[in-house]
Amino acid sequence: MTDFDQLDTTDTMTDTDFDQRSDPVESITFNEAPDIEPGVYPAVLTSIEKRMGTDDAGNPDPFWSWTFAVQAAGETVELRGSSSTAHGPNSKAFAWTVALVGSARMSGSNIRIDPAVDLVGCACQVDVRLNASGYPKVKAVIAPAKV
Repeated sequence: MTDFDQLDTTDTMTDTDFDQRSDPVESITFNEAPDIEPGVYPAVLTSIEKRMGTDDAGNPDPFWSWTFAVQAAGETVELRGSSSTAHGPNSKAFAWTVALVGSARMSGSNIRIDPAVDLVGCACQVDVRLNASGYPKVKAVIAPAKV
């Protein structure tokens, strides 16, 4: 006799039981990693959004997700990078903002930046590296090349 033979099948689930368990998962599309080699490429910031992650202890840990349209081998590839929400002069977010808008714009003691207005659409260069899983990620943002 197998474990399946011992199951009590008189208790069946109704549609109501299923509806109370959880919301069904919407369809998910899994994309292949973009075909891009590590290196520095011209790019434009297309979006920045605040997301919520968790730290090693399971506590909420907000971060910024930066999305770039990267020009590589005649193709446009969408790549992301992330930074903490820290905004001091030694933070990644500050360095990336300076690369996008220029250091002259960032001089002064209190600068207010609206990402949707001041950052999205800015040209730059991105340093692309492969993460531990071999997926390309934006590691650094650099001011655009002078022409």
